[in-house]
Amino acid sequence: MGIDTIVSKAKKEWESDFQSSSTNALRNATIIAKLRRTLKPLKHYRRFIDSVGLSERNATRLVRIGERDKDSILTNNSHNLPNSYATIDIICRLDDKNLLKHFKSGKISQSSTRKDIHILLGDKEVSRRTGLPQSLSTSSPFTEVRVTSSLKDLSQIEKLNKDLKSLSNKYSFVKLNDKGFTTRVKNEIKKQELEKKKQEREIKSFDKDFDSARKHIQKLIGKKKTKKNPFKGFKI
Repeated sequence: MGIDTIVSKAKKEWESDFQSSSTNALRNATIIAKLRRTLKPLKHYRRFIDSVGLSERNATRLVRIGERDKDSILTNNSHNLPNSYATIDIICRLDDKNLLKHFKSGKISQSSTRKDIHILLGDKEVSRRTGLPQSLSTSSPFTEVRVTSSLKDLSQIEKLNKDLKSLSNKYSFVKLNDKGFTTRVKNEIKKQELEKKKQEREIKSFDKDFDSARKHIQKLIGKKKTKKNPFKGFKI
């Protein structure tokens, strides 16, 4: 499928009214996350977000939501989500266990605000005006650090965080917020490890069953070879 066809299909599926509907926001998030992964070079992706009137910042929010919803954990609980996709983006920082727990308890609901979610994340001091942790409420954007979406090496991420913290310690006016990236990578690595263990167990079980079946067949063949013919030597 050509790039023009992919983009045209995405535009047809795009929901223009997604800022007041969590269902539409999730649908658009899935679309844009897929485009971000597949459209190369990225100029085609940027043309698409321009054509639907999205800023780079808001497009990035939707991409994060789309990537987080690969297993449909958000879609399956869309009735519990607030309509603001900016708030849903913050909700994505919670791991699956806490996400499901807060859905069940009602701590995450359609009426949840960014402040509510920050408190769930442990950011107890949250600015009412900005919805950001208090440590960032009086800060201004200066630059943006981005990493490749293929980065899954936790040791490299931790090293980067350490270097950034050193920079923050050197310059007291620098404030950091990784927007839950490290947590998301840890969760994904954990999922991959669990899936790998599951596959290993299945392979081990299959090998065991196969070996048992092979021995049983060999036993039957052996019996057949040693079984005496009752008609051997009989003459008419």
